[in-house]
Amino acid sequence: MATQPEPPSLNGVQRRKLKRLLLDAWRNVPLYQALYEPLGLTERDFSDPGILARLPILSKAELVATSVKERVDSRFDVSSLILESTTGSTGQPFSLYIDGRYRRRRNLRFLRGLVSAGYRPWHRMLLLTDRHPGFTRQHNRYYQSVEAPTADILESYVKVRPQALYGFTTPLRLLAEHLLQNPQDFRGPRLVVSTAEMLDVSTRETLQDAFDCPVFDFYGMTEMGLVASQRPGFEGYIMSGNAVLTELLPGDSRNGRYRTVMTNLDLRASPIIRFDSGDLAFAENVDGELRVMAFEGRSIDTIVRHDGTELSPYRVTDALRDIPGVRRFKVTQRRLDGVAVDLEVDPSLRKQAVERIRSILSELLGGGVNLSFGFSENLVPDGTRKFRPVESRVIRT
Repeated sequence: MATQPEPPSLNGVQRRKLKRLLLDAWRNVPLYQALYEPLGLTERDFSDPGILARLPILSKAELVATSVKERVDSRFDVSSLILESTTGSTGQPFSLYIDGRYRRRRNLRFLRGLVSAGYRPWHRMLLLTDRHPGFTRQHNRYYQSVEAPTADILESYVKVRPQALYGFTTPLRLLAEHLLQNPQDFRGPRLVVSTAEMLDVSTRETLQDAFDCPVFDFYGMTEMGLVASQRPGFEGYIMSGNAVLTELLPGDSRNGRYRTVMTNLDLRASPIIRFDSGDLAFAENVDGELRVMAFEGRSIDTIVRHDGTELSPYRVTDALRDIPGVRRFKVTQRRLDGVAVDLEVDPSLRKQAVERIRSILSELLGGGVNLSFGFSENLVPDGTRKFRPVESRVIRT
């Protein structure tokens, strides 16, 4: 059983950045002035690192509902800022205003993460991303849209012959599966970096088999930049702690899962403080401290039972991930009494897998739930190409 998380212990850099961030937001950002005014805070309070736990947590919905004028520091001219938008893959697209200095610092953090994984700036790099339509090139970086068919991604891969391959997990996986069936006659990349989705064990093995090189995982978001990354020889994730302060708060912590609440310590123009990312992290106690071992998806995907209680999506993934013959699954709750299960499964084991899954979900969800099954040779998501193994579309009241 995982230990209960302690308030984050801050180093000197984090303390200085946090104090300045909170003071600036308190003085100059209408959103935080309104949030903090009822707390009766004084300037002295912001010198106490424990102040963070007293501050309200912001949801994505609250940020989306806040006007630009309320979110931007009054010392910045909005017309001079850079506008960036999230993909809205959760149904809540969000616009972020940043200044040029922050963008340089954020990009440098991303570059440091790549370098720690073995990338060098002179390497040819192919990035599968939702930020560039079609196939484009910037110096020795080549971009291909994640929405492109696998045949187009393969064409770009063969054309570039990248030394580093970076992209969303699903298109990387589809490319890897194609290459395993149709090997190329040139040396593959030196490293592969997966992002935007949970990198499960099966997908990691597929990528390693296809590309014959180390496979790393990056976790980040538009609001924060790179939050955590893997490094050679280190179990779990290295957090970008001096740039993003991540709090692990009790979620389904009995099973080692925690809510991730984040504060961007570098973002000055439109600060984001104690932001509930909506994601859950799997963490273990290592040398007396919680260490993130995996970022596993979204807390909004808790399954709602008939009695109104909620079932963590990871109770579902933990129960289904080792069923013989099942390569990939997607469980979607469309309504309170209806759950769809889509499977990539060995045809010879389909019947046994369905019976086993039906038994497991009936036990987890209780009676009265209609289970429907669908089958696919290649289970991929619609749009955005981000795969969520468990998804709930039930509206909470």
